[in-house]
Amino acid sequence: MNFNEVKYLKIYYQDSFGTLQVAKSTLKNYNEKSFVAIFKYDNQTIFKVSQDMRIDFVCLDGLYKSNAELIETRKEDIYQILIFKTPPKYEYQQTREYFRVKASILCKCFYNDENGIESQMGKTFDISANGVAISFDEKINPNSIFKMLISLSEKEISIPLKYIRHEIIDNGSIYSYAYENLLEEERDVISKWCIKKQLAERSKLMY
Repeated sequence: MNFNEVKYLKIYYQDSFGTLQVAKSTLKNYNEKSFVAIFKYDNQTIFKVSQDMRIDFVCLDGLYKSNAELIETRKEDIYQILIFKTPPKYEYQQTREYFRVKASILCKCFYNDENGIESQMGKTFDISANGVAISFDEKINPNSIFKMLISLSEKEISIPLKYIRHEIIDNGSIYSYAYENLLEEERDVISKWCIKKQLAERSKLMY
């Protein structure tokens, strides 16, 4: 992995309530021995040194996963600064910056027709922080849909959509959409929800 090609970091940790959180962090001052991560502090977490933490390095060519030992922590203004030992190895995960998870979630989709703006309920087939695939019980012009309303982590999000493609599956059809002009705060909500969903599925497989 080339540190010069790191776009940002995802740092996984538990807050004071024991809830898994993911911090999107900037990489600073890296060398063979250590590197520095900086992100906005949430005021609910005390980071303890000497613990190993999972870190995803989001790079130009994909995502690399590793565990790194936290060796120093401090706060400056509204920022949390974490200093880690540089890990000896990294595991290449995927070429996509955001992975998709299978999930069936009710969503309300809005589209234009001759009577103006109408809406129709659908269900997600899979979802990521970059896009979503949706199935509908009723026939619809997928290219007319421009917005989706969905609830994730007890938060309702309105997402502008751009139609990409149609796929036929065993029990019907799914329609894939990319997000357009999505706020980064809302993208983070979707990303964290997907991560928690994936971790929950892995936990089920272990027992």
